[in-house]
Amino acid sequence: MSKCTLIILVIFFLCPASYAAEKSLDTDSVSEINKRIDNGLYVGMVIGIIDEEGERYFSFGKTSLESAQAPDKNTVFTVGSISKTFAATLLADMVLRGEMSYTRPIKHYLPEYVQVPVRGEQEITAWHLITHTSGLPRKPENLVSGDLSSGYANYSVERAYEALSDATLGFDTGSDIQYSSFGVGLLAHILTLQSGQSWEELLSERVTDILAMPSTSSLLSPQFESRLAQGHSFPVTTDAHVHMVFPTAGSIKSTAKDMLRYLAANMGIYDSTLSKAMQSTHKEKFHKGAVPGAKQGFGWWIMEDNVIHSGMTHGYRSFVGFNRKKMRGIVVLSNSSNYMQDIAMRLLDPDWELWDSKPPLSIALYRDIETLGPKVSLKKFTHLSKNELTAYYIDFDGLIDTGFYYLDSSKQQTGIEVLQFTAALFPDSSSAFNYLAEAYEKIGDKTNAEISYQKAREAMSRSM
Repeated sequence: MSKCTLIILVIFFLCPASYAAEKSLDTDSVSEINKRIDNGLYVGMVIGIIDEEGERYFSFGKTSLESAQAPDKNTVFTVGSISKTFAATLLADMVLRGEMSYTRPIKHYLPEYVQVPVRGEQEITAWHLITHTSGLPRKPENLVSGDLSSGYANYSVERAYEALSDATLGFDTGSDIQYSSFGVGLLAHILTLQSGQSWEELLSERVTDILAMPSTSSLLSPQFESRLAQGHSFPVTTDAHVHMVFPTAGSIKSTAKDMLRYLAANMGIYDSTLSKAMQSTHKEKFHKGAVPGAKQGFGWWIMEDNVIHSGMTHGYRSFVGFNRKKMRGIVVLSNSSNYMQDIAMRLLDPDWELWDSKPPLSIALYRDIETLGPKVSLKKFTHLSKNELTAYYIDFDGLIDTGFYYLDSSKQQTGIEVLQFTAALFPDSSSAFNYLAEAYEKIGDKTNAEISYQKAREAMSRSM
């Protein structure tokens, strides 16, 4: 082995980013990714790029905090809400096949006993569900939040029907936009009813088999699990198989290689029987987008020449997008819940400003508790001034996860105190007090649970 080769191997081993990545990605992005890994924002990340130079991949960090293995293009991640673009493709394809209608009210696709709410002159249709213009809430109102990692894992179709029947629409259907995982999940369910197939059967037969994406599935088979990057919501590890978009529609797991193949098909780099359906999903359907600065397509967000979507589940973040003029596509997959869309957008647009990240408050608190003990650490962080807190990224989800981590690891008082600290930081958050109430219930303290639930109700009233 040459001296030069040895030096390169040492650099690769010591640094989260590969040597090739440092040469091919812009220096600022590489530096910021490494900084975030050092600060605990990320555990691992894979970036895939496709353009006129072909496709290439870059690896950062690890597949798990307990592993030295770096992720690669064949590592499996949960892609979360990017699953909505697959639902959009399937809907467009089924419309072209004459199996679905964009404009037929969804009540005709559901059992007769299910009541679909109405507000305004329009009834909810598949078009409204896939464009987030139905007025349905982001999540079903009867979805229990206590088990942070489970999502819809313990949720049933009947409970979803109850939530739909009882839902209050936020605006007249078709008049405004509000991101709704509930709405798109309901659409995915309707697609299974109309096709007579399961979500996984639809996904494989009508998308992944056609596009040659063998490592993409809504199920976590043993073969996939062996390549799975462990999800992290620090300091909690999470379970990928429980993430759902609806009781009958699992959130998709995939690899950077497969997702780049998916992007290439959407970009028209190669033709398939889905090309016409995919192209129709990229067109502007509503003048506003479900995210700021965007317009709404079918499942996709349109930002000028960029067609994008991101995903987040408990323990994973993802991004896919392409620039129609530059014919450049980007995939970013991370096994951490923390924000990384600025990194992805920078890869599409060199002028995109990167977030100057800060150490997450949850990780700083956790590390102090583990080294100094809970009493000293919580006292220290509780007495930080507003100015001192600006040195941290105050991550709500991370703090909640830290509280339940201690609650579930037989350090109940520490868990309660972390959640009390979080509620004090977010006094107007009904969620903070709901989580605190659930923690009190978990340890059998019904009195404080009810007090916290009341504070949650008061916070909710103030926000209305």
